[in-house]
Amino acid sequence: MNVSDIGNVSDTNGTITNLEFNLDSIITNSALFLLAIVPIYIGSFRSLTSKKSTEEVEVVSSKDAALFPFLASAALFGIYIVFKFVPIQYINCVMKVYFSFMGACAISRFLSPIFRPYMPSCVKIRGSSLSFQEV
Repeated sequence: MNVSDIGNVSDTNGTITNLEFNLDSIITNSALFLLAIVPIYIGSFRSLTSKKSTEEVEVVSSKDAALFPFLASAALFGIYIVFKFVPIQYINCVMKVYFSFMGACAISRFLSPIFRPYMPSCVKIRGSSLSFQEV
């Protein structure tokens, strides 16, 4: 160990650590920090200026709140059983199919406004919506 390395020696185990910061790591870490903070900052101000919705507020009943830990435990136990007894190849296959399908749906939803003017009039484009109703 040289005299110049004394500032880089860790007190706990004597290993030498690199304390130098190069420009690439500074740019990368700054970009990561900004990409994490800026959307939160902008979203917080946009939520203050948005119109307040007149929709009915959902309230969790005490029965639902009491039932939640049991349902969550059952779901976690089910996931544990699946990962314990199903071969990893099958789990990977299911995950690949799921994420491929969801990715294709997201891309088609993203690109449909761009390609809609170029579609022939004989092709009907139906909008889809998902709604939940209480029974």
